[in-house]
Amino acid sequence: MQFITKEKYSEIIQDLKEINLFNLFLSVIGVIMFQSLVIKIDKLISQNLNVKDSENGFHIIRRIQHFTTSLVILILSCYLPLICSQIALLVGTIFLFIIYLIRMIFPKFNENFVKSYGELLRKSEHNSQIGSFYFLLGLTIVIFSFEIRIFYLSCIILGVGDPTAGIFGKLISSPIIYAEKNISGTFGSAICSLISII
Repeated sequence: MQFITKEKYSEIIQDLKEINLFNLFLSVIGVIMFQSLVIKIDKLISQNLNVKDSENGFHIIRRIQHFTTSLVILILSCYLPLICSQIALLVGTIFLFIIYLIRMIFPKFNENFVKSYGELLRKSEHNSQIGSFYFLLGLTIVIFSFEIRIFYLSCIILGVGDPTAGIFGKLISSPIIYAEKNISGTFGSAICSLISII
């Protein structure tokens, strides 16, 4: 991690001055609306097929949401100044942590949260930190610690590798490595991630 020098500080201030706040605002609103749209689609599928996506074990809607969120973050980070991307990820991570604290302190808030976003959550996340927090935390650490191209690779690997791991793990039976993670899911994830970054 690099320390902020006087020249670097001047560069950061210049980047902040060049940020188009209206475009940034529209980007944030777009991501929020996308999340809401995913939930609506999942509820429509659940009603029409009379089965929840989470019940079939594949969590397809959750995996699509995971992939597209990674893609949106990747695209935005290509067009926004580095400092803007860093701040956005840091604020997002802190925001999810605050939401978690509120959920743990106020059971009624957590109940409403699960009711609204339950289709995108694992059962284990109903009363614990959600996976999105660790997703953003990992990307935040990477964007502050490494070159931007490493961050781009991280977005691609997270967006492709994590969803495909679950799909391969469910389709091909194999020995369990840890918790519900198995060998087929791990190899499937590794192969798809490698293909995506070539």
